[in-house]
Amino acid sequence: MCSSPSWPVRVEIKLRCERKAGAIFLSVPREQGKRTDSTSSQSDSKLQEMAESADVPMPTVFRRQLEASLPEEQFEQHVKTTKDAAKELTSASVLRLAQKVQPKPETPAAVLPKGARM
Repeated sequence: MCSSPSWPVRVEIKLRCERKAGAIFLSVPREQGKRTDSTSSQSDSKLQEMAESADVPMPTVFRRQLEASLPEEQFEQHVKTTKDAAKELTSASVLRLAQKVQPKPETPAAVLPKGARM
């Protein structure tokens, strides 16, 4: 008779599945020229269609994509250090790490007209 895996092992498996789902959602091509902010209609989006067919709410899709954006080496290191410290491994901890390492968009420097002073 097989025994079921311990809770920490199940959580690790769950996180790996979430990252895999996020990678699948990330692979959906974005539609060029479409607004991507929250005020735009996403009814014709391939990502929206995929999420609806999988019965996954869009906020969850975005969280899974963020988890998947964390480089594999950093994810594995996070899992190892969390387990070694006997701390609880959670989706929230992976999301926090992914947000920290996500590249920040560059803000263009303001260009002042010639002779203008700040």
